[in-house]
Amino acid sequence: MYALLQSVWRSQKSALFYWGLILFVLVGWGWLYWNLDPHHSLNICVLKNTTGLPCPACGTTRSLEALLHGEWLTALAINPLGWWAALGLVVLPLWLMVDGLTRQQSLYEWYVQVLQHIQKPKWAIPLALLMGLNWIWNIWKGL
Repeated sequence: MYALLQSVWRSQKSALFYWGLILFVLVGWGWLYWNLDPHHSLNICVLKNTTGLPCPACGTTRSLEALLHGEWLTALAINPLGWWAALGLVVLPLWLMVDGLTRQQSLYEWYVQVLQHIQKPKWAIPLALLMGLNWIWNIWKGL
């Protein structure tokens, strides 16, 4: 398996990207699985633990849990980033498998293009404003 993956990734940069993404997806699914047990409750947010204020991503795990229970609007109310996390937890493993099986780097190429776009002010400013509004909303809700 390792030899197959190494033959797919043509550069060290793309190999690091794919291995990092594989680890990220595994940790994401593991974290979600661990948190589905009602006896597990762990707040790992450094900002909230040090200042008492939630970060823009606070509530994402609870939002994912609501999505898994079919509570779509509750998930959106807890934190809209949960919808993006759910999309990533479903799409990324599939895309990783397709790239591995077809020996393509389409995910890496897409990632590079997205990075180029979001560094431009016409994308960066609205994204930063949306994240700021989400943060304000998290603070207002007392998350």
